[in-house]
Amino acid sequence: MLSRRVFPAVLLSFAVFLIYAGAGIPDSWASSSPFRFDASVPEEQKNQLSTDLERLRDVSLAELGLKLPDGKDLLQDTVRMMGLGNLSSHELLQWISDRVQYLVGESFTLTAKNLYAPSQRGFVFENRSEMPTIETVASSGTPAPTAPGTVVMSNLGPAVYYAGKQQDMLMGLKVAGKKVPVTSPRSGILRVGPGLFMLKYMPNQTDASAVSNSIHRLGILFHEARHSDGHGKSLGFFHAICPSGNLQGLNACDRNLNGPYQVGARMTQILTENCRLQGACSVAETEKLRVQYLDSYSRTLLETSASKASAGSDSQFEIEMLKSKISTCELLLSLTHTEAAFCKEVDELRGKLAALEAAPAAMTSVPGLPSVEWDASPEGQRE
Repeated sequence: MLSRRVFPAVLLSFAVFLIYAGAGIPDSWASSSPFRFDASVPEEQKNQLSTDLERLRDVSLAELGLKLPDGKDLLQDTVRMMGLGNLSSHELLQWISDRVQYLVGESFTLTAKNLYAPSQRGFVFENRSEMPTIETVASSGTPAPTAPGTVVMSNLGPAVYYAGKQQDMLMGLKVAGKKVPVTSPRSGILRVGPGLFMLKYMPNQTDASAVSNSIHRLGILFHEARHSDGHGKSLGFFHAICPSGNLQGLNACDRNLNGPYQVGARMTQILTENCRLQGACSVAETEKLRVQYLDSYSRTLLETSASKASAGSDSQFEIEMLKSKISTCELLLSLTHTEAAFCKEVDELRGKLAALEAAPAAMTSVPGLPSVEWDASPEGQRE
Protein backbone atom coordinates (compact mmCIF):
# COMPACT_ATOMS: atom_id res chain seq x y z
CA MET A 1 0.00 0.00 0.00
CA LEU A 2 1.15 3.53 -0.71
CA SER A 3 2.31 5.40 2.36
CA ARG A 4 0.87 8.91 2.78
CA ARG A 5 4.21 9.95 4.29
CA VAL A 6 6.01 10.14 0.95
CA PHE A 7 9.48 11.77 1.02
CA PRO A 8 9.01 13.18 4.57
CA ALA A 9 12.66 14.07 5.21
CA VAL A 10 13.08 15.63 1.78
CA LEU A 11 10.03 17.89 1.94
CA LEU A 12 10.78 19.04 5.47
CA SER A 13 14.42 19.82 4.80
CA PHE A 14 14.41 21.98 1.71
CA ALA A 15 11.23 22.38 -0.21
CA VAL A 16 9.26 24.25 2.40
CA PHE A 17 9.01 27.92 3.33
CA LEU A 18 7.95 28.13 6.97
CA ILE A 19 6.52 31.03 8.95
CA TYR A 20 6.83 30.57 12.69
CA ALA A 21 3.46 30.68 14.41
CA GLY A 22 4.62 33.52 16.66
CA ALA A 23 6.39 35.69 14.44
CA GLY A 24 -9.15 32.09 -13.09
CA ILE A 25 -6.25 33.98 -14.81
CA PRO A 26 -7.18 37.04 -16.91
CA ASP A 27 -6.71 36.33 -20.64
CA SER A 28 -4.47 39.39 -21.01
CA TRP A 29 -2.06 37.91 -18.48
CA ALA A 30 -2.30 34.17 -19.05
CA SER A 31 -0.07 34.18 -22.14
CA SER A 32 2.79 35.87 -20.30
CA SER A 33 2.44 34.14 -16.91
CA PRO A 34 5.67 32.45 -15.82
CA PHE A 35 3.75 29.34 -14.77
CA ARG A 36 0.56 27.34 -15.26
CA PHE A 37 -2.01 26.80 -12.53
CA ASP A 38 -3.27 23.32 -11.68
CA ALA A 39 -7.03 22.86 -11.13
CA SER A 40 -6.30 22.32 -7.42
CA VAL A 41 -5.52 26.06 -7.01
CA PRO A 42 -8.68 27.96 -5.99
CA GLU A 43 -9.80 30.66 -8.42
CA GLU A 44 -9.36 33.47 -5.91
CA GLN A 45 -5.76 32.42 -5.28
CA LYS A 46 -5.08 32.29 -9.02
CA ASN A 47 -6.36 35.83 -9.38
CA GLN A 48 -4.30 37.16 -6.47
CA LEU A 49 -1.11 35.48 -7.66
CA SER A 50 -1.72 36.75 -11.19
CA THR A 51 -2.04 40.28 -9.79
CA ASP A 52 1.24 39.78 -7.90
CA LEU A 53 2.99 38.82 -11.13
CA GLU A 54 1.45 41.72 -13.03
CA ARG A 55 2.81 44.09 -10.41
CA LEU A 56 6.26 42.57 -10.72
CA ARG A 57 6.04 42.90 -14.51
CA ASP A 58 5.12 46.58 -14.22
CA VAL A 59 7.56 47.54 -11.44
CA SER A 60 10.13 50.25 -12.17
CA LEU A 61 13.03 49.94 -9.76
CA ALA A 62 14.68 53.15 -8.63
CA GLU A 63 18.28 53.61 -7.48
CA LEU A 64 17.85 52.80 -3.81
CA GLY A 65 21.34 53.36 -2.42
CA LEU A 66 20.99 50.37 -0.08
CA LYS A 67 24.15 48.79 1.31
CA LEU A 68 24.94 45.33 2.64
CA PRO A 69 26.71 44.93 6.01
CA ASP A 70 30.05 44.56 4.16
CA GLY A 71 29.49 47.87 2.33
CA LYS A 72 28.57 46.41 -1.08
CA ASP A 73 25.67 47.91 -3.02
CA LEU A 74 22.61 45.71 -2.39
CA LEU A 75 21.21 45.96 -5.92
CA GLN A 76 24.51 45.35 -7.70
CA ASP A 77 25.44 42.41 -5.49
CA THR A 78 21.98 40.89 -5.86
CA VAL A 79 22.33 41.03 -9.65
CA ARG A 80 25.63 39.13 -9.26
CA MET A 81 24.32 36.63 -6.71
CA MET A 82 21.20 35.73 -8.72
CA GLY A 83 22.98 35.68 -12.08
CA LEU A 84 20.86 38.49 -13.56
CA GLY A 85 21.77 40.78 -16.44
CA ASN A 86 20.26 43.69 -14.50
CA LEU A 87 17.56 44.31 -11.91
CA SER A 88 14.70 44.99 -14.33
CA SER A 89 11.19 43.56 -14.16
CA HIS A 90 11.88 41.58 -17.36
CA GLU A 91 14.99 39.96 -15.87
CA LEU A 92 13.21 39.13 -12.62
CA LEU A 93 10.26 37.51 -14.38
CA GLN A 94 12.63 35.53 -16.57
CA TRP A 95 14.54 34.39 -13.47
CA ILE A 96 11.30 33.04 -12.01
CA SER A 97 10.20 31.53 -15.33
CA ASP A 98 13.48 29.60 -15.59
CA ARG A 99 12.75 27.97 -12.22
CA VAL A 100 8.96 27.68 -11.96
CA GLN A 101 6.57 26.05 -14.44
CA TYR A 102 3.53 24.96 -12.46
CA LEU A 103 1.66 25.91 -9.32
CA VAL A 104 -0.58 23.42 -7.51
CA GLY A 105 -3.01 23.85 -4.64
CA GLU A 106 -2.78 22.91 -0.98
CA SER A 107 -4.83 19.73 -1.62
CA PHE A 108 -2.30 18.37 -4.17
CA THR A 109 -0.52 15.33 -2.67
CA LEU A 110 2.47 13.19 -3.59
CA THR A 111 0.50 9.98 -3.93
CA ALA A 112 -0.14 7.48 -6.73
CA LYS A 113 -2.96 9.72 -7.97
CA ASN A 114 -0.50 12.45 -8.97
CA LEU A 115 2.73 10.50 -9.49
CA TYR A 116 3.74 8.29 -12.43
CA ALA A 117 6.80 6.53 -13.81
CA PRO A 118 7.85 8.01 -17.21
CA SER A 119 9.94 6.16 -19.75
CA GLN A 120 13.59 6.47 -18.75
CA ARG A 121 14.93 5.73 -22.22
CA GLY A 122 18.00 7.91 -22.84
CA PHE A 123 17.76 9.67 -19.47
CA VAL A 124 20.73 9.68 -17.10
CA PHE A 125 20.92 11.48 -13.76
CA GLU A 126 23.86 13.87 -13.55
CA ASN A 127 26.35 13.68 -10.66
CA ARG A 128 24.90 10.28 -9.75
CA SER A 129 27.31 9.73 -6.83
CA GLU A 130 26.83 13.19 -5.34
CA MET A 131 23.91 13.71 -2.99
CA PRO A 132 22.99 16.68 -0.80
CA THR A 133 22.85 16.39 2.98
CA ILE A 134 19.45 16.22 4.63
CA GLU A 135 19.65 17.66 8.13
CA THR A 136 17.44 16.31 10.89
CA VAL A 137 17.01 17.33 14.51
CA ALA A 138 19.02 14.32 15.69
CA SER A 139 21.82 14.68 13.14
CA SER A 140 22.27 18.37 13.93
CA GLY A 141 22.34 17.86 17.68
CA THR A 142 19.60 20.48 18.06
CA PRO A 143 16.68 20.04 20.49
CA ALA A 144 13.31 19.29 18.92
CA PRO A 145 11.13 22.32 18.04
CA THR A 146 8.86 23.59 20.78
CA ALA A 147 6.17 24.83 18.36
CA PRO A 148 5.25 24.01 14.75
CA GLY A 149 5.80 26.28 11.78
CA THR A 150 3.18 27.16 9.20
CA VAL A 151 3.90 26.00 5.65
CA VAL A 152 3.50 28.90 3.23
CA MET A 153 4.71 27.32 -0.01
CA SER A 154 6.77 24.29 -1.03
CA ASN A 155 8.75 23.30 -4.11
CA LEU A 156 7.85 19.72 -5.08
CA GLY A 157 10.09 19.49 -8.17
CA PRO A 158 13.46 19.07 -6.40
CA ALA A 159 11.89 16.68 -3.84
CA VAL A 160 10.62 14.31 -6.54
CA TYR A 161 13.83 14.69 -8.59
CA TYR A 162 15.98 13.86 -5.55
CA ALA A 163 13.85 10.82 -4.63
CA GLY A 164 14.22 9.54 -8.20
CA LYS A 165 17.95 10.21 -8.22
CA GLN A 166 18.39 8.21 -5.02
CA GLN A 167 16.97 5.13 -6.75
CA ASP A 168 18.22 5.99 -10.26
CA MET A 169 14.64 6.01 -11.53
CA LEU A 170 13.00 8.90 -13.35
CA MET A 171 9.73 10.00 -11.76
CA GLY A 172 6.99 12.35 -12.88
CA LEU A 173 3.96 14.33 -11.71
CA LYS A 174 0.52 14.76 -13.23
CA VAL A 175 -0.14 18.47 -13.01
CA ALA A 176 -2.28 21.03 -14.87
CA GLY A 177 -3.65 18.31 -17.15
CA LYS A 178 -0.17 17.18 -18.21
CA LYS A 179 2.28 14.43 -17.35
CA VAL A 180 5.51 16.16 -16.37
CA PRO A 181 8.69 14.03 -16.16
CA VAL A 182 10.85 15.52 -13.40
CA THR A 183 14.15 15.50 -15.28
CA SER A 184 15.67 18.41 -13.34
CA PRO A 185 15.15 20.37 -10.12
CA ARG A 186 14.23 23.14 -12.57
CA SER A 187 10.97 21.28 -13.32
CA GLY A 188 9.60 23.87 -10.90
CA ILE A 189 6.33 22.62 -9.40
CA LEU A 190 5.31 24.81 -6.45
CA ARG A 191 2.55 23.96 -3.98
CA VAL A 192 0.58 26.64 -2.15
CA GLY A 193 0.65 26.09 1.62
CA PRO A 194 -1.99 27.03 4.19
CA GLY A 195 -0.09 30.15 5.24
CA LEU A 196 0.36 31.90 1.88
CA PHE A 197 -2.96 33.75 2.06
CA MET A 198 -3.47 33.84 5.84
CA LEU A 199 -4.50 37.37 6.74
CA LYS A 200 -2.52 37.37 9.99
CA TYR A 201 0.74 37.16 8.00
CA MET A 202 -0.14 39.99 5.60
CA PRO A 203 1.45 43.46 5.95
CA ASN A 204 -1.98 44.97 5.20
CA GLN A 205 -4.73 43.07 6.99
CA THR A 206 -7.56 45.38 5.94
CA ASP A 207 -7.00 45.45 2.17
CA ALA A 208 -6.23 42.01 0.72
CA SER A 209 -5.35 43.58 -2.66
CA ALA A 210 -2.69 45.93 -1.21
CA VAL A 211 0.66 46.19 -3.01
CA SER A 212 2.44 45.34 0.24
CA ASN A 213 0.68 41.96 0.34
CA SER A 214 1.88 41.25 -3.22
CA ILE A 215 5.45 42.05 -2.14
CA HIS A 216 5.09 39.61 0.75
CA ARG A 217 4.05 36.79 -1.59
CA LEU A 218 6.61 37.67 -4.27
CA GLY A 219 9.39 37.38 -1.69
CA ILE A 220 8.18 33.86 -0.92
CA LEU A 221 8.00 33.05 -4.64
CA PHE A 222 11.62 34.11 -5.15
CA HIS A 223 12.58 32.03 -2.12
CA GLU A 224 10.89 28.90 -3.49
CA ALA A 225 12.26 29.45 -7.00
CA ARG A 226 15.81 29.25 -5.59
CA HIS A 227 15.08 25.66 -4.51
CA SER A 228 15.00 24.76 -8.23
CA ASP A 229 18.75 25.46 -8.40
CA GLY A 230 21.83 23.50 -7.42
CA HIS A 231 23.51 20.23 -8.35
CA GLY A 232 25.35 17.46 -6.54
CA LYS A 233 25.89 18.56 -2.95
CA SER A 234 24.01 21.84 -3.52
CA LEU A 235 20.99 20.19 -5.22
CA GLY A 236 17.76 21.89 -4.17
CA PHE A 237 19.48 24.21 -1.67
CA PHE A 238 18.36 22.08 1.28
CA HIS A 239 17.42 24.00 4.41
CA ALA A 240 19.37 23.47 7.62
CA ILE A 241 18.07 22.87 11.12
CA CYS A 242 17.92 26.18 13.00
CA PRO A 243 20.18 25.80 16.06
CA SER A 244 18.50 28.28 18.42
CA GLY A 245 15.76 30.87 18.88
CA ASN A 246 12.05 30.42 18.20
CA LEU A 247 12.84 28.37 15.06
CA GLN A 248 15.09 25.95 16.94
CA GLY A 249 14.76 22.43 15.59
CA LEU A 250 12.93 23.43 12.39
CA ASN A 251 14.30 23.08 8.84
CA ALA A 252 14.02 26.84 8.38
CA CYS A 253 17.62 28.11 8.05
CA ASP A 254 20.34 28.04 5.36
CA ARG A 255 24.02 27.06 5.60
CA ASN A 256 24.98 29.09 2.55
CA LEU A 257 25.16 32.77 1.62
CA ASN A 258 23.07 32.67 -1.56
CA GLY A 259 20.21 30.34 -0.68
CA PRO A 260 16.43 30.70 -0.59
CA TYR A 261 16.25 32.85 2.54
CA GLN A 262 18.93 35.23 1.26
CA VAL A 263 17.27 35.54 -2.17
CA GLY A 264 13.81 36.03 -0.66
CA ALA A 265 15.06 38.58 1.90
CA ARG A 266 16.91 40.66 -0.68
CA MET A 267 14.02 40.76 -3.14
CA THR A 268 11.54 41.63 -0.39
CA GLN A 269 13.82 44.43 0.85
CA ILE A 270 14.35 45.84 -2.63
CA LEU A 271 10.65 45.75 -3.56
CA THR A 272 9.65 47.16 -0.17
CA GLU A 273 12.02 50.12 -0.32
CA ASN A 274 11.00 50.83 -3.91
CA CYS A 275 7.33 50.72 -2.88
CA ARG A 276 7.99 53.13 -0.01
CA LEU A 277 9.82 55.62 -2.23
CA GLN A 278 6.97 55.56 -4.75
CA GLY A 279 4.39 56.17 -2.02
CA ALA A 280 2.57 52.88 -2.60
CA CYS A 281 3.45 51.40 0.82
CA SER A 282 2.57 53.12 4.09
CA VAL A 283 4.98 53.47 7.00
CA ALA A 284 3.16 50.68 8.85
CA GLU A 285 3.25 48.34 5.82
CA THR A 286 6.93 49.11 5.22
CA GLU A 287 7.77 48.30 8.84
CA LYS A 288 5.90 44.98 8.73
CA LEU A 289 7.68 43.98 5.52
CA ARG A 290 10.97 45.07 7.08
CA VAL A 291 10.37 42.72 10.02
CA GLN A 292 9.72 39.92 7.54
CA TYR A 293 12.87 40.40 5.46
CA LEU A 294 15.05 40.87 8.53
CA ASP A 295 13.66 37.58 9.84
CA SER A 296 14.65 35.91 6.55
CA TYR A 297 18.14 37.43 6.68
CA SER A 298 18.53 36.05 10.22
CA ARG A 299 17.95 32.53 8.92
CA THR A 300 21.27 32.54 7.03
CA LEU A 301 23.68 30.71 9.33
CA LEU A 302 27.11 32.31 9.02
CA GLU A 303 28.83 29.18 10.26
CA THR A 304 28.07 25.51 10.80
CA SER A 305 26.79 24.60 14.27
CA ALA A 306 29.51 23.42 16.60
CA SER A 307 28.27 19.87 17.12
CA LYS A 308 27.50 16.83 15.02
CA ALA A 309 26.82 13.13 15.43
CA SER A 310 30.00 11.22 16.29
CA ALA A 311 31.17 8.14 14.43
CA GLY A 312 29.54 5.74 16.93
CA SER A 313 26.08 6.97 16.01
CA ASP A 314 27.01 9.08 13.12
CA SER A 315 24.41 6.79 11.58
CA GLN A 316 21.58 9.31 12.01
CA PHE A 317 22.06 10.53 8.46
CA GLU A 318 22.04 6.90 7.28
CA ILE A 319 18.79 6.40 9.22
CA GLU A 320 17.13 9.25 7.32
CA MET A 321 18.45 7.94 4.01
CA LEU A 322 17.09 4.46 4.78
CA LYS A 323 13.69 5.91 5.69
CA SER A 324 13.63 7.83 2.43
CA LYS A 325 14.65 4.74 0.41
CA ILE A 326 11.96 2.62 2.04
CA SER A 327 9.29 5.28 1.39
CA THR A 328 10.47 5.59 -2.21
CA CYS A 329 10.34 1.81 -2.72
CA GLU A 330 6.79 1.68 -1.34
CA LEU A 331 5.85 4.47 -3.73
CA LEU A 332 7.48 2.90 -6.79
CA LEU A 333 6.00 -0.53 -6.08
CA SER A 334 2.53 1.02 -5.86
CA LEU A 335 3.04 2.88 -9.14
CA THR A 336 4.57 0.08 -11.23
CA HIS A 337 3.01 -2.94 -9.46
CA THR A 338 6.33 -4.72 -10.03
CA GLU A 339 9.29 -5.31 -7.79
CA ALA A 340 12.00 -2.87 -8.86
CA ALA A 341 15.48 -4.40 -8.70
CA PHE A 342 16.75 -1.90 -6.15
CA CYS A 343 13.76 -2.54 -3.87
CA LYS A 344 14.15 -6.31 -3.59
CA GLU A 345 16.07 -5.87 -0.34
CA VAL A 346 13.42 -3.64 1.24
CA ASP A 347 12.89 -6.07 4.15
CA GLU A 348 16.64 -6.05 4.75
CA LEU A 349 16.57 -2.24 4.73
CA ARG A 350 13.79 -2.25 7.32
CA GLY A 351 15.86 -4.55 9.55
CA LYS A 352 18.91 -2.34 9.23
CA LEU A 353 16.80 0.71 10.01
CA ALA A 354 15.44 -0.90 13.18
CA ALA A 355 18.97 -1.76 14.35
CA LEU A 356 20.29 1.74 13.71
CA GLU A 357 17.35 3.37 15.48
CA ALA A 358 17.98 1.18 18.52
CA ALA A 359 21.63 2.33 18.80
CA PRO A 360 22.34 5.15 21.31
CA ALA A 361 23.21 8.58 19.92
CA ALA A 362 26.39 10.47 20.81
CA MET A 363 27.53 13.98 19.97
CA THR A 364 31.00 15.44 19.55
CA SER A 365 32.16 19.04 19.37
CA VAL A 366 33.71 20.41 16.16
CA PRO A 367 34.97 23.89 15.23
CA GLY A 368 32.52 26.17 13.47
CA LEU A 369 32.95 26.39 9.68
CA PRO A 370 32.12 29.64 7.83
CA SER A 371 29.28 29.48 5.33
CA VAL A 372 29.96 30.18 1.64
CA GLU A 373 27.90 30.64 -1.52
CA TRP A 374 26.83 27.39 -3.15
CA ASP A 375 27.03 26.62 -6.87
CA ALA A 376 23.52 27.35 -8.18
CA SER A 377 23.85 25.75 -11.63
CA PRO A 378 21.12 23.07 -11.93
CA GLU A 379 21.25 19.39 -12.83
CA GLY A 380 19.59 18.14 -15.99
CA GLN A 381 17.19 19.98 -18.26
CA ARG A 382 13.48 20.31 -17.75
CA GLU A 383 11.03 19.21 -20.41
